[in-house]
Amino acid sequence: MDSLLEDLKINLDIKNNDSDKLLINCISSSIKSIRRYINNSNYNDEIIISDYDDIVLELAKRGYENTKVKRGVKQMSQGQRSITYSDTLDLSPYTITSDLKSLLPGPFIKTM
Repeated sequence: MDSLLEDLKINLDIKNNDSDKLLINCISSSIKSIRRYINNSNYNDEIIISDYDDIVLELAKRGYENTKVKRGVKQMSQGQRSITYSDTLDLSPYTITSDLKSLLPGPFIKTM
């Protein structure tokens, strides 16, 4: 996971170690989200990290960037500056979106 952490820090242009705990949490949440989507016990954390590291990084990046967003605020003004947030913020940052689904194996459907 150390190499993932370093790659994520490079991706986010983070130079210090102040955010490491948060970044590790984002990586862990990303792995869990992928594991839930795939729904196959043959895919453990190590396999997900080695085979889908780019997807783990993308989800972790989304998760980290989501921590900077003010929840429940649609629009904010400060003097002459104004910002409007998109409605897509209602999604979890760890949601497997269609662009990522195309890079993952199809989910395993268990039959009874």
